[in-house]
Amino acid sequence: MSGASPDRFGLGRPRPRHEARPIRCDGCGSPNAVKDEAARLVVCAHCGSHLDLSGDEQVVLGEGRVKQWAFPLELGERFRFKGVPHEVIARMAHIEDGDYSECTRDYLLYHPSRGAVWLSEYGGSWSWSRPTHLMPAGPVSGLSAADRLETADGRRWVIAETGEYELVYVDGSLPWVARVGDRVRYVDCVADGGGDEQYEITVEKGQREFGVGAALPISAVRRALGRDDISGVEKSTSVAEKLRAARAVLALAVVALLINGGAALVCWQAGSQVLNEAFSAEQMTEGALSAPFTVPGSGALLKIRTSAIGLSNSWMAANVAVVEGEETVAHVLDADMSYYHGRDSDGSWSEGNRGKTLYVRVPRGGSYRLLVQGISAHGNDAGGDVSLHGMGVSVHTGARLFHFFLASTILAAGVFFFGLQAHGRAAGGGDDDD
Repeated sequence: MSGASPDRFGLGRPRPRHEARPIRCDGCGSPNAVKDEAARLVVCAHCGSHLDLSGDEQVVLGEGRVKQWAFPLELGERFRFKGVPHEVIARMAHIEDGDYSECTRDYLLYHPSRGAVWLSEYGGSWSWSRPTHLMPAGPVSGLSAADRLETADGRRWVIAETGEYELVYVDGSLPWVARVGDRVRYVDCVADGGGDEQYEITVEKGQREFGVGAALPISAVRRALGRDDISGVEKSTSVAEKLRAARAVLALAVVALLINGGAALVCWQAGSQVLNEAFSAEQMTEGALSAPFTVPGSGALLKIRTSAIGLSNSWMAANVAVVEGEETVAHVLDADMSYYHGRDSDGSWSEGNRGKTLYVRVPRGGSYRLLVQGISAHGNDAGGDVSLHGMGVSVHTGARLFHFFLASTILAAGVFFFGLQAHGRAAGGGDDDD
């Protein structure tokens, strides 16, 4: 690798020329150029030996590379960070939970007069970070995804993800001695309230470090590299944004539940009662007419509620006819009911119901009566020809159909349920691009 010149890095002011420090690998004898004066580890570009430069003499920590990793950025490649050219001088690959298909790739960007900058890529999402002395205002142990964290400057952050990753590959030169197999615990945070800013805490070998940075859309990465072949996502959704979106869905679903549930209840209770009468079992067998009731105006929707009296482990097949005037049958409705219950090895059970609600629209106002008739039997006896049970009947005029609001209430409940699941996934980290 060549030396770093002020022209190349565009310092904009005179400064002493920075010369790369040449070293020769004790493993294979090949020369290597060390750009960063703070470098403590150099991976030989020829044989892959890890060279420890932290002492007075070079120490070969290991030879060869266990696995070659694909990196879209090469050592020595230029990256314009905030408009200033930097150079990739080290690359690292980390995995979590032993899953080699999930890899985070980190690049150390070097500039002779500026601090270290890290460029990271995971699953097509890019970000940058640099070390900071900004510390959390409170304890960080025990934090998990979706928890809040405040830093000493008063900023609030949302924990996006926590975990521990393992170093599986490194090359180039680093300002510390890193070994394949090193493990690092991390806490990644995003700005509370949205935005691209990020805050991170890492703990390695008991040493805690902090970093600040931001997400990078792939268009910005391509411009910084001057390459169009780099893959990635334009914008990843932060955990904070996902939580806000999920909460918005939950809030809308709750409002819809209240509105539609209230509307369904109003419709269910709407109307004026004009008849409430009970018929004995003998009347149901023979057939009976109710007392007359009046439908006002030019007609209305009638709600007819039937209830089988004392129906238990039995069934009733009833007919309800709406009679206009003295003998004109306007409508004939079926009111079949059954109710069974008991106890088994799984506990108590029941099925069916003792009542049924019917709706019918009469075209004209006037005087009406109901003609009721039915049969019933106990158990599964299908041969009944008389009614063993009486039946109560009530009629309301001016009724409103509630089925539409009931369906929309069920839909709103479903939206609430799935929104709750989405909130749980976002709060737990989930599989996302953060």
